[in-house]
Amino acid sequence: MKELYHKIVNEFSKEDVITIFTKEGISQPQYIDLYSQQDLDQTNTELLTKNNLLIDWTVNHKEKSPIATLICRLSYGQFHNTSEHGTDDFFLTYIDKVHEVLKGLETKSTGKLTLIDEGFNHDEKSTLNVYLLQYECSYFGRNNTIERIGTYDKVTLKNELKYDF
Repeated sequence: MKELYHKIVNEFSKEDVITIFTKEGISQPQYIDLYSQQDLDQTNTELLTKNNLLIDWTVNHKEKSPIATLICRLSYGQFHNTSEHGTDDFFLTYIDKVHEVLKGLETKSTGKLTLIDEGFNHDEKSTLNVYLLQYECSYFGRNNTIERIGTYDKVTLKNELKYDF
């Protein structure tokens, strides 16, 4: 999951990804971090002024093929304290553009991200309005065995068995 986290961080710093946001008059996530309830800390002014992407995940190893669930918490600079309707539209566009970048992202240890759920987080303790994008993907980062599934066109057998009577 470390590899996926770093890929997400790097993806949002690429010039072509930044252009996706600037064409809409908004900025890409400027504060990307692992989620540790930063939105509940009223003294964290950095979250109030920047576009955020806070990342959390779980991996279910109980299944034969482990599944990772990635939760992305999005907030848009000062959205919570603004009564202007234009900000709502910028935030909704921000959500769409973040999803555009994340959908289908994959690494050597994860399959492609697939959106499974989304919606606003209505936690009253949060200092920000937070939108959740929840993705799933296959995960094989802790399992080093590779299944050999497929078809074979030709099998060559060698007759080298020797025996004595």
